[in-house]
Amino acid sequence: MLDKLRQIAIFAKTVECGSFVKAASVLQLSPSVVSHHIAQLEKQLGVALIYRSTRKLSLTSDGEKLLKSAQKMTGSAEEFINLAVGNNSELIGHLNITLPAFMAKSELVKLIGDFIKLNPNISIKIDFSDNQRKIIEDGIDLAIRMGKLHDSTLKARKLFEMKRCVAASVQLADQITTTKSPKNLEKEQWIEFSAVGLRYDFENKNGEKVTINPHSSIAVNNLYATIELVKNSNGISVLPKFLVDNENTNDEIAILLSRWQLPPISAYAVWPANTPKDGITKKFIEFIVSKNAYL
Repeated sequence: MLDKLRQIAIFAKTVECGSFVKAASVLQLSPSVVSHHIAQLEKQLGVALIYRSTRKLSLTSDGEKLLKSAQKMTGSAEEFINLAVGNNSELIGHLNITLPAFMAKSELVKLIGDFIKLNPNISIKIDFSDNQRKIIEDGIDLAIRMGKLHDSTLKARKLFEMKRCVAASVQLADQITTTKSPKNLEKEQWIEFSAVGLRYDFENKNGEKVTINPHSSIAVNNLYATIELVKNSNGISVLPKFLVDNENTNDEIAILLSRWQLPPISAYAVWPANTPKDGITKKFIEFIVSKNAYL
């Protein structure tokens, strides 16, 4: 029975890591041993659990059923260990985090640094990427994601909201005849941040609402590149307010439509469902939430 529990734990870790090699590294076993344990588990159960290919692993229907039970089993075990070791008074371990690339200069990075200072026995790996990483396959403990979340088996919690503004170069702003209403800018040239699109809903202090769908011949997937194009007078763009403040050191950027507001973008923490209730991931999320960040 103990051997089978071990094999189930190895199976769950292999699926979480996305490959035998990565799982072997985490478990400090050889890939062949990991493969052997899963093959033995499949033999004992009389079913195939994993489809193997040279590029990635995928679960069979029986594998998906077993994974749910395996995650509950390993999650409960890790939770017990966390409670048993020092009553969880001191956090020890590793946290693998991924964030959007534009947040590299945000207040959130300082908060991560503060969390490390408070917990010196924790090591953290931070990945800044414009491409949304796959949490389970890439072995990510926690992802910070912006905007609407897709339905999934992952857990999520709102962390903070991010203000946005309409920005243009000072030279381009001087050429625009009127900016009293968002509709006045709809036919201007815009720079699209491709992750968000080009539909914008505005509201003023009087409760008046305006939606625009401007035109763009430039679409960019990196906000720092978007800012450079704005400075170069290539068009107008909607940008995070904190990023404009950080990058506008030479007063090259003008903020338009100051009497109108765009709804802020919500930032969420997203993590695997089987994460221990009192583990490092949950403690980190609670720390960030307690700081009431508003970018």
